[in-house]
Amino acid sequence: MTSMTIKLRLSDNWVKSEGEVQSRSARDYRRLLLSFLEKKEGDIRLVTDQCSDSSVELELQCIFLTADRCRQLADKAALQMGYLTRTRDDTLERDSRRVLLYRVEERQPDPDALQDDDLRYEVLRDVEKLIGAGEFKAFARELCRMRPWVYQAGAEDVLYAQRPLLAIGPGCGLDKCLSLLRELLCSCGLPLEEEECLQLRLEPPEDGRDRTPLQTALQQLSRLSGCVVCIDLSAWISHTGEPRFVEFLRRSARLMNHCYTVFRVPYLDQGTLRRIESDLSTLCFVRRIEFPPLTGEEMVQAASAMLQERGLSMDGQAAALFGQRIMREKSSGSFSGFNTIRRVVSEMVYLKLRALSDGADTPREVITGADVSAFDQDGGQDLTGEEMLEQMVGLDELKIQLREILDGISMHRQLGVGSGLPFSLHMCFRGNPGTGKTSAARAVARILRERGVLSVGNFYEINARELCGASIGETYPKTADICRSAYGSVLFIDEAYSLYSGDEGTRDFGREALSTLVSEMENNSSQLVVILAGYPKEMDTMFRGNSGLRSRITWTLDFPNYTASELCEIFRRMVQPPFWYGEEFADRLQAYFESIPYTGIGGAEDPAGRQFGNARVARNLYERLLAKAGTRCKLAGGVGDRVELTLVDLETLLEEKQFSCLSSEKSNKRAIGFGF
Repeated sequence: MTSMTIKLRLSDNWVKSEGEVQSRSARDYRRLLLSFLEKKEGDIRLVTDQCSDSSVELELQCIFLTADRCRQLADKAALQMGYLTRTRDDTLERDSRRVLLYRVEERQPDPDALQDDDLRYEVLRDVEKLIGAGEFKAFARELCRMRPWVYQAGAEDVLYAQRPLLAIGPGCGLDKCLSLLRELLCSCGLPLEEEECLQLRLEPPEDGRDRTPLQTALQQLSRLSGCVVCIDLSAWISHTGEPRFVEFLRRSARLMNHCYTVFRVPYLDQGTLRRIESDLSTLCFVRRIEFPPLTGEEMVQAASAMLQERGLSMDGQAAALFGQRIMREKSSGSFSGFNTIRRVVSEMVYLKLRALSDGADTPREVITGADVSAFDQDGGQDLTGEEMLEQMVGLDELKIQLREILDGISMHRQLGVGSGLPFSLHMCFRGNPGTGKTSAARAVARILRERGVLSVGNFYEINARELCGASIGETYPKTADICRSAYGSVLFIDEAYSLYSGDEGTRDFGREALSTLVSEMENNSSQLVVILAGYPKEMDTMFRGNSGLRSRITWTLDFPNYTASELCEIFRRMVQPPFWYGEEFADRLQAYFESIPYTGIGGAEDPAGRQFGNARVARNLYERLLAKAGTRCKLAGGVGDRVELTLVDLETLLEEKQFSCLSSEKSNKRAIGFGF
């Protein structure tokens, strides 16, 4: 419970201001404050109440409201009345203007003195501790506030008749919410005998006439009484308007007179949720309660709470790495809400303990970024963003464009125009495989973080099709969730063109993902940078077919294929001591890269097509040469101080199909024999 003490005195110069008598009195403030508290679904107990036109002394017990919320409402009421506020209880000066003194503190009730109402408040306190779940919390407060009115009217059957429709994703706390809901209903006087909440999942139908899952569910429901039962409709999302399902609702309503029934579906797009709610409302009194996916801040809050249970906390760098790890879980499709957060937190604790056992000089109670460096998707890169960009081979025109963008941001910051993004930074990176699109995007993210342009500055990389759901209604929340997690950071979407289908008659979830992405790019351009990457031809086709997307991309940067000299330079940078190669090796490598026919940034004029991987070809060649060198050293009986990459190994590799198919050398060789 929150205890709130209010003191108000009106001095002489408050009564008259500029020759006019003020019409508002201390009573007006009392009425306004109590109105604010009640509108916020609080339950208020007046311990002392002394009020006149010139003074107010109140001592309140505010149920359901935290101390911070009480302070906010007191300040809001004071501001509307024109009072100044001070939170310390000092003496009012004679010449002070409109001044309000108040003190707010939270007090734990005595467990031995708890009454029925107090038990209900204790359950509600547990509800308020949930991360997110704003609509569920409001619903719980509503039940508590209505409780005396329901029983005075003898309308307990109304509580049974209401069917909450919970739109909640997997791992987002369904079990916890059902348990708290049962405790809350019991504390409100609803006779529920069973302690466990039953969850009943309707199996999917085999065909359009199959009623077996519904009949099985009815048989189970007929045996229930005095419990909370949650019916999972996930497999029937597309069938809630069919006659067989309507009949199921009608028959189940007759069976559930003495059970509190809850429906559950995944968190879906608003259109699908409205349709399901409308279908259920034909026979049920439905109350939709949505559980939006946790924001990045809420996930960090949940992780911090789990760590606090172990007497631990995490610093800002560790929190950022935690966010990166969670995004990778989401993009891989393995994210399951609090279950994943709990698993990642356990891994963080393990890494912390391992660091301490290895003698790391870090605080015992704080998990640092160094403790969880294994979460760093950049592999512990120590370079600055500028250094990362500068070390990229070639791409001179691209570097000039990026520097112009960054210079524009710096100018806005120096002029004090704003602290966030001065203009939309959504970008399109067009280029063939291996041209450095991902590396450049990672460098941009790091630069924006180092310059304080982005509030978080993480780099999230996903494949475009990972935005799509597996069934109707899942794509919108999945795409919105990924975008929401990337607020304050850079979201890099590879193969973005795969979301676009030119045939509008097809049911492709990519179109829905693209539409949601466009909306997020428009509405959150000040806190989100989206970089779309893909092949030039397909990206151009996507933009021609989606003008809304095209208009939201401010910068289009082309990544040309590497030249032969640039590929040789990339290979040279990979070869670090003790490895080395001679001049003949270098000449042969140069000749091979020059034999690959490619021009421009790829497309119809690119004879090598998509088989040419640019820098990836150089990397694959280098890794294969290391393997051959290892075999050679083993046969020679050992490894010396230096290991040579030989011309013989290179020639052998270039004859293999993986590398020979890219070169024009094979087609230029003279035919043997008759030349047929």
